[in-house]
Amino acid sequence: MDSKQQIKQAVQVSKLYYLDGATQAEIGKKLNLSRPTISRLLQFAREKNIVKISINDPLSNIEDLQHQLKKVSTKGCHY
Repeated sequence: MDSKQQIKQAVQVSKLYYLDGATQAEIGKKLNLSRPTISRLLQFAREKNIVKISINDPLSNIEDLQHQLKKVSTKGCHY
């Protein structure tokens, strides 16, 4: 089971890293933690869904359509 302290630290580190744009070294200095500890806390936050990263690809629909068109064109049109 995860300790409340670990969760609190993971949230604090995640906010500094993802929202404030601080580097792991800067966070380590500020919180008196090593850079590897910061890295582990960020990984923990991702694994526990404290942090969710999503990528919105504006071209994904275009790529899907291109793939579908290629599929249709290789099969040919039969009437």
